[in-house]
Amino acid sequence: MKKIEVRMEDVVAEYFKARENKIIPVSVAEGVIREIYKEITGVERRDPARVIRYLAGTGFIQRVKKGYYLYDPENTTGITHHTTTSQSQQPKKTYLLNRLVIEDCLEKAKAHNDTNAEKCFRKMMDTMNKHGIEIY
Repeated sequence: MKKIEVRMEDVVAEYFKARENKIIPVSVAEGVIREIYKEITGVERRDPARVIRYLAGTGFIQRVKKGYYLYDPENTTGITHHTTTSQSQQPKKTYLLNRLVIEDCLEKAKAHNDTNAEKCFRKMMDTMNKHGIEIY
């Protein structure tokens, strides 16, 4: 039987897609993904957890808590492959900053006379205002 060349990222992505909206522990996913990968390619590859963490970093899956991940098709940014060279091809991550939390931290920093923290939170607020970021 001829073995197929496939990337571990694709196997992990398909594993999570087949279990959408289910919180999956890495300990369970690792063994199954390792077996699937070996069955498809004939090569045993260690540490699928590293690929799971990588996909969580790209936004394809979400880290629910340490060791638990979730694929939510409504809330995903897609997969970034190692082969992409141009930075413009990389998906842009969206960072949501809660204005109320930043304002609260700014007030606490002022109350405690923490000028470094105050500068940091002030810079965050200025950046949000400069780029017109509205958080609700």
